[in-house]
Amino acid sequence: MQYRKIFYIFAAAAMPFLQGQENKTSAHEREQVIYQKPQPGENVSLVKTKFIQKLVMSFIEFKDDISDPSIVKEIELKIKEVMPLTSDVPADQRNDSDIYKQIEEIVRRKFPVSDADFRTQVTKESNRKFRVYRRGETVTIHYYSGRKTCVARGRFGEFNGRSVTINYKHIPFYDIVDEDKARVSEEYAKIVQKRYINDVCSQHTRQKNELRRAQASKIRKEIEERNLSNGYILFNKRWLSAKEVMQQIIAVQIKRHPEIIRTKVAGAGNAVVISTEKISKKSITDKVGWIKGSLLNKDKIDVDSGCFDAIFWGFTREEVKFTLADLGLKLSSGMDFDIVFVTDRQLKNVKLSYINNRLAKVEENYDVNDVNSIQKLKQALTTKYGPDDLRKQGKSSAAMASITWTGKITKAVLKIAIKGDNKIEDVTLIREPLDLKYMDWSGVMASATKADGRNNQSR
Repeated sequence: MQYRKIFYIFAAAAMPFLQGQENKTSAHEREQVIYQKPQPGENVSLVKTKFIQKLVMSFIEFKDDISDPSIVKEIELKIKEVMPLTSDVPADQRNDSDIYKQIEEIVRRKFPVSDADFRTQVTKESNRKFRVYRRGETVTIHYYSGRKTCVARGRFGEFNGRSVTINYKHIPFYDIVDEDKARVSEEYAKIVQKRYINDVCSQHTRQKNELRRAQASKIRKEIEERNLSNGYILFNKRWLSAKEVMQQIIAVQIKRHPEIIRTKVAGAGNAVVISTEKISKKSITDKVGWIKGSLLNKDKIDVDSGCFDAIFWGFTREEVKFTLADLGLKLSSGMDFDIVFVTDRQLKNVKLSYINNRLAKVEENYDVNDVNSIQKLKQALTTKYGPDDLRKQGKSSAAMASITWTGKITKAVLKIAIKGDNKIEDVTLIREPLDLKYMDWSGVMASATKADGRNNQSR
């Protein structure tokens, strides 16, 4: 009995320590995030988004580097266990503007007459409906006599402001029914006509708005049902796949928790860029300022002689890395190229290739897989660079054909690779300098400086 008592005392004293050890162990175990399927009436997109967000946070809390491709793959696999990661069917991305245009087309078909023309029609109808009688015209007037409604027929004499004369009968104006008052008094007719026009036009507008509301509800429901059935999630007002939602959440969390990103050697995967060459920000800023100034009056395509509006042809690899670090971008390095990872939903990555350690090519790899997306990309590039080479010749290219822009400094090609079954395999925008001299801006700068000197001497 004495031994048992001693054991209990020892156990009680040791319990806090044992509990501490248990908590310490559990702290080193990643939280198991369980997906609860949405219940009827629940917001499906919100439930899925919360699960993905909680899953990503469980990796962050476990001190995992969520910029590491292997960790990202592990997150993807866990998502894939409970929901589709991607979809073969493009998302219905109609926004409020698209829906509005579709609704207005339906409204136009239902109510083909414009509001202005409809008001004109109603005005004419009102003038006919409430026409003021002329003197000598045979008319019918309805009026009240006590509780009875009486009828007076005969020749219209006059209205003196107080009464109306029909044949030789005088009828007080206030006894006449409202509709007939408008037929004997021009002043009253204007009031009734205006009221009638406003009432009919307001009813017309209400009918159109009711149709708009009904169609908006119907179209939004169709979009939601179609996208949800294809595995998409409504995230920040856009329908994204679970993978895209994960990527956006990871991008946000990397900005919030920079301490979780571990520095890696070149070629070891996604990495934070650390510059080793002694480069000052001022020297880069001055160089970029000069280049941008020299490109001011050039073709639109020449203005994009590099990438990110901060890196240009001939930049050394260390200058590129220094600038990328300043922009907060990450990369993976190969023998003579770097892959830059961006958070743009449509742009997968940007490949930078070097010749003799200087930037010589930029390849933007796009994640587009349908004709509509290709057309939107072409339109965006046309807005950015102007007409492509074929259009400058008055010709046009096929919807899925590659197109080029050629300037004085830079050439760009939008390459579209199609599989045998007419599916889009790869979409890449490639930019390269036309002349190797643009690989060395210092030479171009020196030539320009000499030219300026000669011009000053001639003056």
